[in-house]
Amino acid sequence: MGLLRGLTYQSLRTRLDPGDVLVLYSDGVTEAQNQAGEEYGEERLAAALSEMRAAAAPTILEGLLAGLQKFMNGTPAADDVTLVIGRRTA
Repeated sequence: MGLLRGLTYQSLRTRLDPGDVLVLYSDGVTEAQNQAGEEYGEERLAAALSEMRAAAAPTILEGLLAGLQKFMNGTPAADDVTLVIGRRTA
């Protein structure tokens, strides 16, 4: 979450119900590329999250990072890869 001078930001609130998962990620995740220059993208991220949605937060994090590494297949990251996963349990 970056803040840039001269821009206007909105403040929003939402409620997480038990079982809901909150995922924060940097553009380094979605813009990570494989050896063919293809980006990981939001669709792949959403599909991976959908497959793991019932898992515990640490398991989701590990799964996402493993899937991203597999996709990149040794291609160095051009930007930071930041993921924060939280799950409301009660």
